[in-house]
Amino acid sequence: MSFGENLKRFRKEREWTQYELASRIGTQQTHISRLEKGEHYPDFIKLKRLCSVLECTATELMGF
Repeated sequence: MSFGENLKRFRKEREWTQYELASRIGTQQTHISRLEKGEHYPDFIKLKRLCSVLECTATELMGF
């Protein structure tokens, strides 16, 4: 699975909207949308925040 697919799966497992996830990591909903579509990848700080709030490793999230 791609990063975007994994991000969406982890988010949906928690029953969060894109807006809720964005609020938890300090970004905008449009950024989460672009990440899930594969249009962008997070910088290191946002990747760390995503892993923290989604309770997963970077390896799991990145799909390696």
